[in-house]
Amino acid sequence: AKGMWMGGTPPLGYDVQARKLVVNEPEAGLVRSIFARYAETGSAAQLVRELQIEGHTTKAWVTQNGRQREGRVIDQKVLFAMLRNRLYLGEMTHKGQSFKGQHEAIVTPQLWAAVGASAVKATASFDLPLIRTLGKAFYWQRLIDTGEVANASELARSLKLEVGWVCEVLRMTRLAPDIIRAILDGRQPRHLNLHAMRGRQGEVPLDWDEQRGVFGFA
Repeated sequence: AKGMWMGGTPPLGYDVQARKLVVNEPEAGLVRSIFARYAETGSAAQLVRELQIEGHTTKAWVTQNGRQREGRVIDQKVLFAMLRNRLYLGEMTHKGQSFKGQHEAIVTPQLWAAVGASAVKATASFDLPLIRTLGKAFYWQRLIDTGEVANASELARSLKLEVGWVCEVLRMTRLAPDIIRAILDGRQPRHLNLHAMRGRQGEVPLDWDEQRGVFGFA
């Protein structure tokens, strides 16, 4: 059913009962504390050090088969994943779309908003070569669309560039709007750089959902 827990490792702050997430109050208090402390300091490195000194870990739980799963150290990757997890707002996310879940929220919208901007800024990794090439792609496409040049071949001759390279750059204009925005905001997956983009151009589908899968946004 929509909004139900579909399995996997339960998130810190919740237990699973009859396929539903139920708030674990002691853990929920820790989650709220993590959000509040990050909102106050804005320093992931400092918060991670404090959490490790205090002995906090990710969710420790027992599987349906009775197997004990130990929690892992909360490093910066884990921290930022937690700070971006809309599940703590009482929501579920599927294929990039969020909707109300059947569980209670742990974090208020106000606290979420307080950490959101800082979390995005802290995790941003701007790839300037990729961003410049993306801008170039749309500029070149505009030259073709307005009739200043007839096609990619004429554009390549005017710029004294290989037509294959020009075509590769132009294909970047086909990217889904959310992928483009992520690149401009520095939120693209770490592996997605200009080299990876060029190497996968032959596989880039026109369907935006398929693109998200190819480039690691799904």
